[in-house]
Amino acid sequence: MLFDKFTRETLEPLSTAHINQVVCFLTALYLPFDYDFKINVAYTKGIKGYYLNFETFKKQHSSGKKYYLPKKTEWGMEPNENDKWQEFNTVEQYVSKTIEEKQAPLCWQNHHGLYSQFFIVWW
Repeated sequence: MLFDKFTRETLEPLSTAHINQVVCFLTALYLPFDYDFKINVAYTKGIKGYYLNFETFKKQHSSGKKYYLPKKTEWGMEPNENDKWQEFNTVEQYVSKTIEEKQAPLCWQNHHGLYSQFFIVWW
């Protein structure tokens, strides 16, 4: 932006020789489950979790895992701030209904104090 023609013309009275341009990415990236490609270092801090389909979600479940489906107003929270964890069967029933409606709920997982977050997609 700094070196755009319009910007240079607007800032012409100022000395821009000593100005550095930087970009700040405020994002939350969710990569495919088992993503195995290199990603630009600039984006790594933005990785919040992954997405997977309903069948993969069911296959990944094991004992000791608890889940929570946050409301959109809670999406800015970190999973470790939550204290309302549910059993797999409860979450599975709700997710099954949302998948039929072609919705992709965000899911937080707690596995013995290790937290992760992911979207469960219908495709």
